[in-house]
Amino acid sequence: MRALLLIGLACASVVVSALAAPLSAQTPAAFVDSAGVFRWTDSKQEIALFGVNYASPFAYDYRAIGRLGLDRKAVIDADVAHLARLGVDAFRIHVWDREVSDTLGNLLANEHLDLFDYLLSKLEQRGIKVILTPIAWWGSGYPEPDPAEPGFSAKFPKNMMGRDARALPPQLRYVQQFVAHENPYTKKRYSADPNVIAFELFNEPHHDGMTGAAMTAYINALVGAARAGGAVQPIFYNITEHFTPVQGTAVCAANIQGVSGQWYPTGLLRGEALPINPLPNVDRYVVPFDNEPGCKTKARMIYEFDAADVMRPVMYPAMARSFRQAGFQWATQFAYDPLPMAPSNTEYQTHFLNVAYTPAKAVSFLIAGEVFRRTPRGFDAGVYPASARFGTFTLDATAGRSEMVTDSLFAYSASTTTAPRNAKLLQRVAGVGNSPVVRYGGSGAYFLDKLAPGVWRFEVYPDAEPVIDPFTLGQLDRAVTRIVHRAQPLRVALPDLGGAYRVTPLHAGNSAKSTLASATLTVRPGVYLLSAPGVSSAAWEASRVVNGRALGEYYAPAPTADSLVAKARATRSANIAADSVREAAARTNAASRGALFDAARDYAHVVNPGYMEGVRYSSTLVPASARESAAWRMQIDDFGNTASHVAFRTVAPAGAVTTATTLVIRARTTTRADVEVALVQRDGTAWGLPLVVDDEWQDIAIPLSRLQRVPLVLLPRPYPTFQAYAMMASSTATTVNLSELEGVQIGIPRPGASVTIEVSRVSVR
Repeated sequence: MRALLLIGLACASVVVSALAAPLSAQTPAAFVDSAGVFRWTDSKQEIALFGVNYASPFAYDYRAIGRLGLDRKAVIDADVAHLARLGVDAFRIHVWDREVSDTLGNLLANEHLDLFDYLLSKLEQRGIKVILTPIAWWGSGYPEPDPAEPGFSAKFPKNMMGRDARALPPQLRYVQQFVAHENPYTKKRYSADPNVIAFELFNEPHHDGMTGAAMTAYINALVGAARAGGAVQPIFYNITEHFTPVQGTAVCAANIQGVSGQWYPTGLLRGEALPINPLPNVDRYVVPFDNEPGCKTKARMIYEFDAADVMRPVMYPAMARSFRQAGFQWATQFAYDPLPMAPSNTEYQTHFLNVAYTPAKAVSFLIAGEVFRRTPRGFDAGVYPASARFGTFTLDATAGRSEMVTDSLFAYSASTTTAPRNAKLLQRVAGVGNSPVVRYGGSGAYFLDKLAPGVWRFEVYPDAEPVIDPFTLGQLDRAVTRIVHRAQPLRVALPDLGGAYRVTPLHAGNSAKSTLASATLTVRPGVYLLSAPGVSSAAWEASRVVNGRALGEYYAPAPTADSLVAKARATRSANIAADSVREAAARTNAASRGALFDAARDYAHVVNPGYMEGVRYSSTLVPASARESAAWRMQIDDFGNTASHVAFRTVAPAGAVTTATTLVIRARTTTRADVEVALVQRDGTAWGLPLVVDDEWQDIAIPLSRLQRVPLVLLPRPYPTFQAYAMMASSTATTVNLSELEGVQIGIPRPGASVTIEVSRVSVR
């Protein structure tokens, strides 16, 4: 009761005094109806918007761009143009309140806020809608130490923001002033800007130790501050961070119109690229508040998502599909890399997305936006691998390819033999590699846009060459991906261009001459006009604006400096050398040849459980001994309060074996223990059985005919942790297929005490 009284008194004293009276209301651009559906006010159509978080005005991005000596507004211009190129129509960011507020919660008119306002104006020009989150709470240091900052939230632990009465006045003052702030570039207050379609009040709040009533009262206090600042838009609040049923009920009872959640289905900060098929991890999104009565009238948004530490360009379309199945109407990836920082992936090294530096992932992201906009809420594509083909979309993790084939749009993230349904009807093409429509020798992304019959705009980016694993610890002075500007062979086969078409450069600085292409020609990165014989291109000048873009507009990074590549290779050389020595030693061991897992050879590529609340485990390589060349030790000291099972995965060498009759596991444990061993296929099926392992080294032989279908544990564990622990892939197979083998799953059911298991080798014979 005391907490509720304090919140009420704080609301009364701060909200009323901050402004003399609420700003005059206007009709919002969007609203949430009584069924919890987010709709446009004018058309009453359902909203389905897909995009990114992007943070160049703040935190590390702001500092890094400054260290590179670049014009921050020019960086924003390029990045927003690229976002529009990818079809992005949604932007969200948690504003670093510590950088734009003082200790009392007053909004500071500084360079961070000015850059943010400039960014919002550029997003509006491109038709990209915005949801703003005024409170981040986080310091601005990551990946560096937090600097000293003036903001009010630096004074309080996050879990005290709703519990300490002293924290309420500055929060409410700040929220009220933030939504009432007038953007000098658009001349609109955030609260009256139709391009700002909603507010999400607090990024990942922690309500530990609060009663449900206190949570609701705290949220309502923040809502009251936003409304007093003039906000007429729908207001969302995070429901999934530290989710509990009590919290779910409390959030849904608040005076909000929507709830927000996040999804990191492969965990975070693995430190290297995930080597297994990641598509099972995103087969569906579990909604823990699905049956909460108070949430039936609340719209749903995903404020952050990403398949962290994954380079295969297949995850974004699958996640978009799962979001729509779960009823979400907004989804924004975290976070798009600013162009000058993308070479090093230093912003958040567990994420990596940029049209120039990750071309295949970028085209896959474009496809994901189409999935999100075209797929109805509640759509169910079945269980993986059946869910990898739905509507006009196909996802192939082995080939690393996402595809979309419609009458008007043909898009693919890797070379494909798939043909468009009717090339005469095409309006857009987006791709990487070769297809029946485009033959291109480079590795950069390219885009074709039809301007008129017989006239197309062709935009192509430089080659992007991997240097090192992009998910290792970032350094601004080294490159994970190298940009190279090369002339590459090109051939476009579109019916209305005919067998010969004229190629005219459009972008500034391109000295190439207009030429007639009757066969394969060579082009350098840039923008070109392709026109059929007899079709005049005089009207299509570089300055002409079409769909919000000047035809000659082109932003591409300069070639990567050799010094950045050399630094990257040098920082990894010691580890590479150590891996080479260990693996070479393993290859000389006759027992390891043909093994599905050999500890000395394969330990570096194991997939550990990741974060599991309350679980304490270790995964280490035990040095060679008189009896074993090496062993992989899995030690679980504590299963926590809720975990009933913990699993690990190995990755088998490609083509290790195709025929065999017997599975052999060489293992031991500190005390006699139950262990589950399963062979995992690339299609997500797992075949295994439980074993009992003794405290002496032994070879346990199991006929393959005894293996049964078992659940595939989804590793690394996702965040939020309420997502599914395991899945049964859709398959009618009755026996394991060794030619499709991906690795080995080792599961440990919860015992009465801690357990340690060592595995030296897993093989078949």
